[in-house]
Amino acid sequence: MQPKNIAKRSMVTMVLGLAAVAALPLQSAVAKAAELIPPEPAMIAPLATHSLLLDIVDTGKGLVAVGERGHVLLSDTGSSWKQVQVPVNVLLTAVTFTDADNGWAVGHDATVLHTTDGGRTWALQHYSPEIGQPLLDVYFSDAREGYAVGAFGLFLHTTDGGQNWETITPPAVVDDGFHLNAITRLNDGALFVVGEMGLLAVKPVDGDWEKLDSPYEGSLYAIEPIGPHGAVIVGMRGNAFRSADVRAGQWDAIDTGTVQGLTSAKHLPNGEVAITGMNRTLLLLGADGRVRPTGVDQAEDAEGETGPFNGVAVHGGKLLLATHDGVQTVTLPQ
Repeated sequence: MQPKNIAKRSMVTMVLGLAAVAALPLQSAVAKAAELIPPEPAMIAPLATHSLLLDIVDTGKGLVAVGERGHVLLSDTGSSWKQVQVPVNVLLTAVTFTDADNGWAVGHDATVLHTTDGGRTWALQHYSPEIGQPLLDVYFSDAREGYAVGAFGLFLHTTDGGQNWETITPPAVVDDGFHLNAITRLNDGALFVVGEMGLLAVKPVDGDWEKLDSPYEGSLYAIEPIGPHGAVIVGMRGNAFRSADVRAGQWDAIDTGTVQGLTSAKHLPNGEVAITGMNRTLLLLGADGRVRPTGVDQAEDAEGETGPFNGVAVHGGKLLLATHDGVQTVTLPQ
């Protein structure tokens, strides 16, 4: 199974390839029909808790995980999960919360969902199946201003909590048409985007978007801020880097000891960074830049599967991993 952004890119490429051979009138007709046909809600499925999940977050009052077919799962403790109603049945790729109540999830068909009650109910804020571009990540600095990024340079911005979304086109970010895989805010307040072909772009608090020199020419999938101005970035074939100042251009390669694609990174209370990836890859990056083992069997799970660890949350002293088979809990070695 592929990392979440690779899998979605393949689906987007297939859709666009089919569209290219169609006549323009047919494209227009399909677009108009898509506008008229409302999305179908996600089905409440008995096996939803064992479905493909791509992201997971701790809201402060509970846990929310999202994934295939519009599945949104909630848990108070991480030990048991319940699916909730969602107004779309598309693949959901990322979820974020600004507080225990207000959260957003994004996914295929340029979908944006919003909750004001900790994930129990969701409203559709944005949905554009006609453009054939999935959203791959979402970030909100507060309950009003947020960004969503996606395939082929799709970049959305809102200043009213998502009631209205504007497509923005900063040249440093979108001119190459690369997939935008992740967005976050660094600890100094700068916005930071990573994407396809080693794309790195930053927007300082008092400046415009700038394209940065990249330490890697392949796709980068995730960001985790470190220190005042730095970040850890991870991507294809086990590539990971860290920098104390992303604008300074000095990136140190991290010896991950793997060639598996790396899908997410998350700070732990002890200062380490947990990094997830393909084939049950779970790494712990220390402040010294070294990776230590986690004790997780990376070969296969109890059923002999070797699917990915897609996203990670920290709760109750444990790691909760979004996987191809629901949420897996890992107790870390001391």
